[in-house]
Amino acid sequence: MAGYLNQAHLLSPVESKSFSLDDKSDSLSATRTEMTTSVRWVPDVGDSPLKIFVLAKKKINDIFIGIQSYVEESNKFLSSMTVESGVVSEQLVKQTSNFRERITGIQDVLTRNHMKVVFFGRTSNGKSTVINALLQDKILPSGLGHTTNCFLQVEGGDTQEPYLLTEDSHDPQNVQSVAQLAHALNSEKLGDSTLVRILWPKEKYHLLRDDVVLVDSPGIDVSPNLDEWIDKHCLNADVFVLVANAESTLMLTEKNFFHKVSERLSKPNIFILNNRWDASAFEPEFLEGVRKQHLDRTTAFLVDELHVCTRQEAEDRVFFVSAREMLQARLKIKEGLAPHMGALADGFQKRYFEFQDFERKFEECLSKSAVKTKFEQHTQQGKAIIKALQHIMELAFVNSHKKKKEKMEMRKEHKDKLEFTQQQLHLLTDEVKHHIGHLVHKVEQQVAKALNEEIHRLNVLVNEFERPFHPDNLVLSVYKKVWASNGKSTGINALLQDKILPSGQGHTTNCFLQVEGGDTQEPYLLTEDSHDPQNVQSVAQLAHTLNSEKLGDSTLENNFFHKVSERLSKPNIFILNNWWDASAFEPKFLERFFFVMILLNYHNTTEISEGLLSGLLSSLQKEIFGYRELSSTFARLCQLVVEVINEMEGEIRTLDTEVEKLDECLTMSRILRNKAGYLMSKLETFSQQYLQCDQ
Repeated sequence: MAGYLNQAHLLSPVESKSFSLDDKSDSLSATRTEMTTSVRWVPDVGDSPLKIFVLAKKKINDIFIGIQSYVEESNKFLSSMTVESGVVSEQLVKQTSNFRERITGIQDVLTRNHMKVVFFGRTSNGKSTVINALLQDKILPSGLGHTTNCFLQVEGGDTQEPYLLTEDSHDPQNVQSVAQLAHALNSEKLGDSTLVRILWPKEKYHLLRDDVVLVDSPGIDVSPNLDEWIDKHCLNADVFVLVANAESTLMLTEKNFFHKVSERLSKPNIFILNNRWDASAFEPEFLEGVRKQHLDRTTAFLVDELHVCTRQEAEDRVFFVSAREMLQARLKIKEGLAPHMGALADGFQKRYFEFQDFERKFEECLSKSAVKTKFEQHTQQGKAIIKALQHIMELAFVNSHKKKKEKMEMRKEHKDKLEFTQQQLHLLTDEVKHHIGHLVHKVEQQVAKALNEEIHRLNVLVNEFERPFHPDNLVLSVYKKVWASNGKSTGINALLQDKILPSGQGHTTNCFLQVEGGDTQEPYLLTEDSHDPQNVQSVAQLAHTLNSEKLGDSTLENNFFHKVSERLSKPNIFILNNWWDASAFEPKFLERFFFVMILLNYHNTTEISEGLLSGLLSSLQKEIFGYRELSSTFARLCQLVVEVINEMEGEIRTLDTEVEKLDECLTMSRILRNKAGYLMSKLETFSQQYLQCDQ
């Protein structure tokens, strides 16, 4: 903008020479001759202050793209957190979702944002001509015989050809010339509040290239729909330009309209152009008086009535120009001609400079106002959203840390309970095993005692049973019945129901004899020392063979015991394995006792065993009931304890999963919290660069 401070000198003469409208010695013709010979006209150049708005717009859009991404990431993160976790509430999740919608809306507005200038005034005050002069080209129809009957919005287009759009249709209409545009506008039946957008190639006009939108309006003295105009076209305007007729004073209609604008907008930026000031050249003696009168009235209107600026500021808001002269001069410059050629009223140079001064201050005010009005509110909204999300992330971080601590304590409690329960279960198991072992030992002692008594009783029974044995079948049958009825047997012969082994008087078994089935038709015997079979034709021969062999009493003892044990039931095996003391009995009794036990297991003569078991069960009923009750209770208790242990282990696994999620929440909330601080710093930097500095 510093380059524009000297913009007033763009059309100043190379050789400086004073120029006074009050110098009566300088006639109008002399003035024209002097301008022709001594003034070198230079085209308008320089960097426009409107670039500030363009740069600020790009900057704020880039920032909000980052904010949009941040809000999306935050919303996704918070939505993944269940309400049951207690990290964030459902209300905060909804609030974050609303932030996403708000940021999307702000981005849409920022993308469409431009600097908007609305021109108002009475009919035929030259509003369209002022717009053409600013654009340095004849774009809008103006002049004699043409009246703007609707709102015309001139903006930059991306195409090489101009076109227009109406509110009722989105189909572009080609505009080949100003005359065609005037005809199109006149042929359309448009209401006075209707907006027609005219898009000209932005590359041709620097105002349009810098996102400036110029809005022409119908005369405010021809329509009663002023409120509708304001609501529809003025609320988003950055600058208002009141084009007044310098040949008259401000009218009540013009004042009333801007009073309405001031009521709707807080301190609108208003410029007042006293157009057609070239008419004052024909009455130079009244020029200064009329100028002062217009300046006082317009300043009072801005300062005392509208209260939109100070008196000093008002002096930079009121200008005296001739838009027609300015447009003609710029068209001549584009053609390569001198701008002063043609019929020009006296004082043209001063009016030319003043229009340039208006442009400079207008652009500075427009850029500053647009940046402030378009971006300040969005910047504040962005800061508020970032601050709210930063607070939410801080809350999520604190809650996650708190919840993690609680979960870790709960996990420790569950782990301690689990270890204590397992330890108690082991102690209880050892104690129950001890009690069960004690009961079993007690039962074993009583059973051993009872069986020992039974064995001694069997010794008496066997010794008392003396019956003659005869191989006759009839006698053998009676023998077996007697033995069975008395609960006694004569030995293995009774088991096999035949006389196989030698027995009776004169015969004593001097070794262990194992009787087993063979695959041959004839009996034979085998000794430990020889695997050659020896024929046995009769019992007498067998007795002779056994007596002739020098066999020890331990021969085949192990095999016999093993075979007998396989054929005995478990109680009897128990007796043989644990309480049988072979040394307490004679060999003859041993042999006969084994025979008796075999008979007790494989024949129906089981009265002795059943009586024994019945007595034992009766005497051990208390111990057996205690054992069963203890075993059953312990089994149920173990089942319950296992279920509790499984439940606690499941709860520990659940807590481990929750702690893992809380760790992720801690990490993510910390990252998003720090990212919020980064975005906040970018918004602060933008505010300092574009909103707080003196542009």
